Amino acid sequence: IILFLGSMFSIASILDETGALNAAVNLLSPVLTQIPPFPMILVFLLVTALFANILDNSVAALLMAPFATALWKSGAITINPDALLMAVAAGASLGLVVPSHQATMVVMESMEFPRKAFIKTGAAICTAAALLSACVIWIVWC
Repeated sequence: IILFLGSMFSIASILDETGALNAAVNLLSPVLTQIPPFPMILVFLLVTALFANILDNSVAALLMAPFATALWKSGAITINPDALLMAVAAGASLGLVVPSHQATMVVMESMEFPRKAFIKTGAAICTAAALLSACVIWIVWC
């Protein structure tokens, strides 16, 4: 796991060094400047949660955190960068919809959940947790 996380840090720096991170910021900043703070927190949280379900929670955090800080450094948004980073952290912990992680697979198998029921329940929990997390982040960090 430590080697995996270490390689993800290098991927984040590669995105910065190759200009891919700046290209993504330049591409998305016109759209993101039009979004108010609460929906922006929710967008960051949900996109990170999507990545956490497709890839892995640590990969999602290491891909989205540099994007959040680069977006703030570009001056395109005025929201507190801590709020965006907390949204990334909260979204990375919501990788529980698709049973692809060891912990979710153990829960699904030990509780004898059918795959569809597990995904429906995980989606409901993820939606409720995302809304609650976004509210707390908005109240505390904005």
